[in-house]
This record gives sequence, structure tokens and C-alpha cells, in this order.
Amino acid sequence: MTIQLKRAWAALIIATAMLVSVVVLLLRMDTNLWCLDESTRHAMYGIFIVGGLLYGLVVLLMRPRGHQVQTDERDTVIRRKAMVVQWWAVFVTTLVWANALTKMYYEECAVPVKYLWFIFWSTVLISLIAQSAGIIIGYWKVDCHE
Repeated sequence: MTIQLKRAWAALIIATAMLVSVVVLLLRMDTNLWCLDESTRHAMYGIFIVGGLLYGLVVLLMRPRGHQVQTDERDTVIRRKAMVVQWWAVFVTTLVWANALTKMYYEECAVPVKYLWFIFWSTVLISLIAQSAGIIIGYWKVDCHE
């Protein structure tokens, strides 16, 4: 298993855990009130800080030692295809947010500020999940066809 694949699995697990944690936290509370509840806001900040630190630790522990970096054309192709998957995921996420919020707040002609955090963090998490999934699927396809 390559370092890139190990990092992809770690990122997929961490980002998915973060996304599930945020969704569970928001489902337990009315999404219109989350910005008013300080403890919920701090819990969300904690989820993102801990998740970011965990991923940083994973990258630090999985970095190649010395001159062990060995990538070939396969790794480069997989990384490029994963980037396309990631781009499309970000595009679709942004499209869904824009559509949903436009329909919800068309009469008011303004989207509440509290949704900016949701848009940003959901896009970051979906981006990480899509990139990781693209790398994992890319290696899986290569291994199946060899």
C-alpha cells in the first residue's frame, strides 16, 4: 500500500467522522438556533480543530523518510483523476447550496450569515472525502485491471 493510499484512507475516515459528527450535532438542535447556542458553536469548532490536528498528525507520521519517495506514472494519473473527482464534488456542493438557499430565502433577498459556515465547512469536508475516495477508487481500479 502506497503512502498516498494510506493518507487517502486516513483522510476519508477523519473527514467522514467529522461530517457525521457535525450532522449529528445539528440534528440534535434546530439549525436556526445553533448560532445562538455558544456550547454548540464551541463543539463544532472543536470538531474541526481536532479533525484538522488529527489529519496533520497522520500526514506527519506517514511522511516518507529520507529518500523513500517513490512515485510512478500510476500515482500521478490517480492523483490527477482524483483531483477531477474533487473538483466536481466541490462544484456540485456549491450548486446544491446555491439552489437550496436561493429557494429558501428568495422572498427575503438575503441569505442569513449563519449559513456561510455551513457552506464553507461542508465544501471543505466534501472536498476531502471526494479526493480520498478518488484516490482509493483509482488504486482499486488499477489493481483490478492488472
